[in-house]
Amino acid sequence: MPDDIARASAAPAAQTGKRFSAFISYSHRDEEFGDWLHKRLESYEVPSALVGRASSVGQIGKRLGKVFRDRADLSAAHDLGREIREGLEQSDALIVLCSPRSCGSKYVQDEIRIFKQLGKGQRIFAAIIDGEPHAAGRPGYTAADECFPPSLIFALNHDGSVSSQLEPTEPIAADFRDGKDGRENGSLKIIAGLLDVGLDELVQREKQAERARRRRANLIAAAMGVLALGAAGAGGYAWYQQGQTAVARDEALANFNLAEDRAKAERLARADADVQRGVAETQRGIAVSEAEKARIQELAAIANAEEASAQRDAARNSLARIFAERSWQSMERGNYLLAARYALAGYRASKDIAEENDRAPANEGEYRSALGRILHDSNDSRALRGHADLVRSAVFSPDGALMLTVSDDNTARVWDVASRRVIAGWRHGFRLRVAAFSPDGSRVVTAAGSARVWEVVGEREIAAFGGDDRDVTSIAFSPDGARVVTGDSDGGVLVWNAAPNIPDGRREIAVLRGHGGEVTTVAFSRDGTRILTAARDGTARVWNADPNIAESQREIAVLRHEDLVVTSAAFSPDGARVVTASGNFARLWNAAPNVPNDRREIAALAHNDLVASVAFSSDGARVVTASWDDTARVWDAAPNVANDRREIAVLRGHDGAVWSAAFSPDGARVVTASPDHTARVWDVMSRREVATLRGHENGVESAVFSPDGIHVLTASADKTARLWELAFYDRDPNEGLNVHYYDETQRALELRIADANTTSVVDTASGREIAGLRGRIPTSGTYVSLSRDGSRIVTTTAADHVAKVWDVASGREIVALNGWVTTAALSPDGARVVTTSNDRFARLWDAASGREIAILGDETDAAMVTWALFSPDGAQVVTSRFDLERVNSPHTRVWNVRRLTQPLPELALAACANLLSPNGRRFSESEITGDPLIREVWLRDGREDRDVCEGVPGAPALE
Repeated sequence: MPDDIARASAAPAAQTGKRFSAFISYSHRDEEFGDWLHKRLESYEVPSALVGRASSVGQIGKRLGKVFRDRADLSAAHDLGREIREGLEQSDALIVLCSPRSCGSKYVQDEIRIFKQLGKGQRIFAAIIDGEPHAAGRPGYTAADECFPPSLIFALNHDGSVSSQLEPTEPIAADFRDGKDGRENGSLKIIAGLLDVGLDELVQREKQAERARRRRANLIAAAMGVLALGAAGAGGYAWYQQGQTAVARDEALANFNLAEDRAKAERLARADADVQRGVAETQRGIAVSEAEKARIQELAAIANAEEASAQRDAARNSLARIFAERSWQSMERGNYLLAARYALAGYRASKDIAEENDRAPANEGEYRSALGRILHDSNDSRALRGHADLVRSAVFSPDGALMLTVSDDNTARVWDVASRRVIAGWRHGFRLRVAAFSPDGSRVVTAAGSARVWEVVGEREIAAFGGDDRDVTSIAFSPDGARVVTGDSDGGVLVWNAAPNIPDGRREIAVLRGHGGEVTTVAFSRDGTRILTAARDGTARVWNADPNIAESQREIAVLRHEDLVVTSAAFSPDGARVVTASGNFARLWNAAPNVPNDRREIAALAHNDLVASVAFSSDGARVVTASWDDTARVWDAAPNVANDRREIAVLRGHDGAVWSAAFSPDGARVVTASPDHTARVWDVMSRREVATLRGHENGVESAVFSPDGIHVLTASADKTARLWELAFYDRDPNEGLNVHYYDETQRALELRIADANTTSVVDTASGREIAGLRGRIPTSGTYVSLSRDGSRIVTTTAADHVAKVWDVASGREIVALNGWVTTAALSPDGARVVTTSNDRFARLWDAASGREIAILGDETDAAMVTWALFSPDGAQVVTSRFDLERVNSPHTRVWNVRRLTQPLPELALAACANLLSPNGRRFSESEITGDPLIREVWLRDGREDRDVCEGVPGAPALE
């Protein structure tokens, strides 16, 4: 479609005094796409370089402004015809979702006619989502395939009726169909039009804005702290709460369209994985200078010569090495998926060269180091693939053995944690909103129109309730699994008997009447005696769950929120308090009986933007809130605490909104999910980020801990869920560092000159000589460390900054490690050495050969690594950095040695099987266009769909 879509509309409504920047007109059968586009436009953050610019129709603001969509913006009690017309009058542009359904819709026709009659016909954008324009005149199509409504392409008569005369100009359109513009480019065309800027400029500004976001994110050093794994005593309740957290995040998103603060939205718009693979990957890709392009093309010309020569081999090896460089550059920019593609492609190219010349591949160490780091920083996650659309939520069963995922492809699936395989699944013919495990994990309840209960083993439906006339929006099992409570789109709340072998018509136990809008949350108290509900009518309510009391006595409390949508609500473990989310506040309430409703509010917990989810810790002492202000916050939930003393921690680090937050079973940690493609784990007391879970290709919808606190489960818009293992090093990192001469066995050592050619290493406590090292070593300014098995010693001397590894038995030097070394330590078995250096990195070495295994650190971290130690089992390394801005809070990080030292074929397989999605195994079009290394070397045979995992033994085949 032409670029001039950008110049066919007016400026954002926010800058012209109008209420709406656009009005979306569509058939209700296209509602799902309308929902997506509405959220995309309202959540879009204008690149800062464009903000404040004076365009032909006004000044560009930070947001597009509000977008009118009939279901979200029409009331239920007024003249809808009048409100439609007012909405069109107050809208700066009209966006028509064009499909065969809208082509035949009288309402869409009328909305286009009214907009044209208002004199704004040149401000209509066509968004083609299905069908074909001018279908009747095209081979293979019929009139039934037409997507353009007649009033869109034909001029109006003076009386407002549609004439037979075509408009003088073709309607400007963005084509969202597969194989055309797609969702991302299509939406950017619409956005460019609303901003009155050229599409090319908008894309360029987007790239600049993304680079700026990445720079900011990289300046926030990932504080990988040292934590003890929490006890799982409260795991059962944490499981119960995690389901509510996932549902709450979902409802916060769904209800945002009706919130008073509608102009506030996420920083990164949710979109499908293929959307992000286009523009977002370009934004975070490698910026290649013209000189670098020329160098690559020159090397490629030599490397692609038909005649073999030493010069050709050298050129090919140089190019293969650049792939490793690109991989590290991509990691520095936070794009680990692109980094994996570069590393795998370089590894394959290096193998191709080696096979042609019948020799071992060159540069293997560089690819192994890069892939090891990529997988290490991705926390060894395992992708759960199979869904065909966004995965909305993922939760563990109460015993942690199973996982349940819910997707916008209208399926729910149960996965085995150990094997990560699907063991049960159910497809629904209606929109699937939510699903939940029963307390014993043997059943699943789903909400898709009606509610249905299924047996996990056998996948048999054992109950159905709610009826086809109700759209069930929220569900929950009672703690004993005997009942299910449902909330629906009309405000209805019903309690049902969930036992098998009962006729569906006899399952209704109780009706809880009072809500006047769609129910967003339902939950039982921990003891099952009360029910909590929240709704779009601005209230949360607490009910008596006893079915035998009179209906008039069931309502215990009404928690009013000043007409704001209540997006999330949760009971405290003891049921005495409730926390709710509405607008920019979470509120803490007294849920006890016989308290006047106007005296129930305990505290208002403020954020700077919409609160997306709320949850109690398992002991009820704290509350965690997630917000679109880019933070999660932990609060003191005790009843008698002053409001200004409630905030315990602000968890800041996501590059975008925080969708959800959940406590670990012991309450010591919090996991957050964000549209910035990451989940993050935080230590509550230190307020530090202790793990960044990278690997998703799109926004993370939800994240929860397993009942034992060892795993995290995430759900993402990239159509996958991921299972992450949190392998923290359980040891005080400062232990044994107060004495200069301390070795890994915690013995104080001393160097003594034995003779002109020998230096003795002496245990100062016993006076016994441990080793006689052949050579004269300075006895002052030398660090000495003995491996735990006593086989090797490493020394580091301040005079030359060289680490030397010595054999204890013979006293001979095994290897010298250069690189301005400041400290060194041996693994317990003496097989590896970790060193620190003034270049801000720690390095892992093979102690026998002196080969560098891995670089531990980040290019963007300016703080110096002050020490590094192995864990007692040698499986991990702990590093600490000194930061002048955090003198009293050292920055520590734990590194997985097993992953960093894994053989290259195993790393390649792990990247192909677990990290990269099938689409992610090929370079995107934008990546190919931006880097001649990919075009000239990787794709030199002309196959643009070449798989970076081809030739990796065991890698799943692409379909």
